[in-house]
Amino acid sequence: MAIASSASVSAAARSAPRRAAVIGHTGRGNYGHGLDTVWKLVDGVEIVGVADADPSGLNTELQKLGLSAERGFADYRELLAATKPEFVTVCPRHADQHCDMVLAAIEAGAKGIYVEKPFVRTPEEADRIIAAEKAAGAKVAIAHRNAYHPVMKIIEDMIAAGEMGRVHEIRGRGKGDRRGGGEDLWVLGTHVFDLIHRFGGAPLTCSAVMKQKGKAVTAADVKDGAEGLGPLAADELHARYELASGMTATFDSIANDDFRSAGFGLQLIGTKGIINIQIDKDPVAHFVPGNPFEPTSTPRPWLPITTAGVNQPESNPDLVARIHNHAFAIEDLIAAVDESRAPACSSHDGAITVEMVTAVFESHRQQSAAVHFPLTERGNPLSNLWQRLRPTRWSDSHCWTRCRMRGPSRLRSTSAVASGLQIILPVGRRSTPWSDLVGGKRHRRLTRLSLSRWWREWWATRSNFPLTITTHCRKSFSLSSRDHAAMQPPRFLSAFDSTQ
Repeated sequence: MAIASSASVSAAARSAPRRAAVIGHTGRGNYGHGLDTVWKLVDGVEIVGVADADPSGLNTELQKLGLSAERGFADYRELLAATKPEFVTVCPRHADQHCDMVLAAIEAGAKGIYVEKPFVRTPEEADRIIAAEKAAGAKVAIAHRNAYHPVMKIIEDMIAAGEMGRVHEIRGRGKGDRRGGGEDLWVLGTHVFDLIHRFGGAPLTCSAVMKQKGKAVTAADVKDGAEGLGPLAADELHARYELASGMTATFDSIANDDFRSAGFGLQLIGTKGIINIQIDKDPVAHFVPGNPFEPTSTPRPWLPITTAGVNQPESNPDLVARIHNHAFAIEDLIAAVDESRAPACSSHDGAITVEMVTAVFESHRQQSAAVHFPLTERGNPLSNLWQRLRPTRWSDSHCWTRCRMRGPSRLRSTSAVASGLQIILPVGRRSTPWSDLVGGKRHRRLTRLSLSRWWREWWATRSNFPLTITTHCRKSFSLSSRDHAAMQPPRFLSAFDSTQ
């Protein structure tokens, strides 16, 4: 019997249907934006099974995909072990499930995994997936549909050809609906960040501020976010990025901003015009020619950018439809596996969007300081904010003798207070490192009078951060903004009569 050549075996293997599995979770992100049915739109693919921990949801999904009952699994690990798929879609919108599902698919031998956005919740989770992907030779792609749109390549060519002049900045904006702020940043802002990275290069620094009802976010504002996002806060935020290209980028999101979602996307600001990209719209982009800072006597035209070019009618509506329903991205993932190349929106691209989100949290935690990429903090910085700013009640303090703090004499300008650190004063002790902070000379005894100065400074600033005073008897008294209205300085100082 003749032995087939490797080329003919490879060709035969490719002629067989590609095996694809679907992982969803009804009630916990469901199946994303059509990531289950997309396989029915791609030729040469067989759906070998679906997993859903919700029994009712699983039955509904089996009917939707036209699969028999034995193709349904309650546990996605059982699905992967039983069917050995080559490709997997991780469909749930809830990001807290993504990391485990992707790692399980890679471990089971899947070569291509397509993941709903946002990719994962932290840079650490992205690091784990990238390491596993590299070790297994797998390909992970992210469902940022606009990244696969041919118009993005046209825009890149316009910039390279100088049609926009010098591009100085990129302005990004979230959807600005009820989710505006932290949730908008995660769920929709990652679309924008992916394109900021594409056109402006890798982020170098980020500085940001987060607000809740007009005030800076504190630990009291941090809640468990919707859709499995983890610790989350803010109904308004503003971020600025320095990019490797020399451009700067901004991202803003305000809840119920009254723009009716028209601002969801980004603008490339050049000396010869603006390109306005609206996420998931058709047409996806417009070119507004002319110096954006010079007035004109006539209105500036908004020229659509289609797959055929600037101000040309769309010549390939079927392709645009396949971009919107993810089929084009799935075809790119299959090609990436076959050609041993990165997908158009890879795990590395997804990881950068995640880090651009968590950089906003880290910068705010550091009082809007510019934080550098890659971030040292690989988790969710709001978790640290929560722990750091949570005020305590009267308690023994065993660390105050080891603490050291340097800073200006007035409390309102002490950076440590602004970042939420506890202020600990060993009252009544001599030769302490705290004397400079209260404006006295070295070895000055801290008395009730100096405490009064500290308290009045802190109270006058209406600080949102807790203040902790530790006495010589190692008793701590903590205050937060909630105490402003209820406690005046004389009442506060009465607690320290024993320190005179």
